[in-house]
Amino acid sequence: MGERSLRGSRHRPKRRIREAGTALAFLAPFLALLVVFQYVPMFDMVVSSLFRFNLFTPNQRQFIGFGNYVRLIHDPGFAGSVRVSLTFLAAILLVQLPLGLGLAIAMNRSKRGIGLLRTAFFAPVVASSVVTAAIWRLLLDPANGLLNGVLGVFGLPPQGFITSQSEALPSIVLMTVWQQIGLTMVLFLGGLQFIPQDIYDAASVDGTGHWQRFRYITWPLLRRTTAVVAVVTSITALQTFAPAFVLTQGGPNGSTSFLVYRIYTQAFSLLDPAYASAMSVALLAVVLFISLLQMRVHRTEWTY
Repeated sequence: MGERSLRGSRHRPKRRIREAGTALAFLAPFLALLVVFQYVPMFDMVVSSLFRFNLFTPNQRQFIGFGNYVRLIHDPGFAGSVRVSLTFLAAILLVQLPLGLGLAIAMNRSKRGIGLLRTAFFAPVVASSVVTAAIWRLLLDPANGLLNGVLGVFGLPPQGFITSQSEALPSIVLMTVWQQIGLTMVLFLGGLQFIPQDIYDAASVDGTGHWQRFRYITWPLLRRTTAVVAVVTSITALQTFAPAFVLTQGGPNGSTSFLVYRIYTQAFSLLDPAYASAMSVALLAVVLFISLLQMRVHRTEWTY
């Protein structure tokens, strides 16, 4: 018996090495794609932000160090794009998270037709953002749009929507919530289904109402899920591009000039990819900061 266990302990390291090698062999294609298509371009972006060059002459580079980042600090257009993106992010979080949670609670029931409704709410998520924006352009068109037609039926004046400086950003918020609410619902639904039903049964026996069950059971047990949903929603919102490109071209008067749209115009319209790379690095820093801040806030809540 002792000899057999000693022999097994000798072969255990070799077995672990073989298992690690097998796992690495399966992961190698994905890791190679990740390095080639994500980390190498990201490294090139950081390096490019330290130079000055034209899009048509990428080999004629002039090293300027942090000159592009100093330019960012004094660029009112960049500051305006950051302000628009953060305003859009705040609106999305305030609207989409409560609505998604409410839908998830409503859908977390085994009733006939619920599965079809879940599919209907999730369907826009898998649709192309460009196609979605094109459809909403038809709906929001100030002259012949469907929404203004509906307003006219009720005797209300037509609205500018995507041509109005005060209405363009809320219109994009409405479109984005419509498209992404299904993903938020599914993420919250996954968290709800991990809450044991026994807890709710015990609370019902004690005579607690729906609001009390939500406040003292559902919400505390969903905080980890809420952190994940908030981070995913924030990253998606800060990367918004198609609505500004298709619906408003960043207007009117820069009211929908999201940071990613400004990066695009700086690189391909103004032919300044080095400065666009510096903007991209700044966007990456903003995304990381907001994600870490949200996780920190929720971690503090979990501690208490």
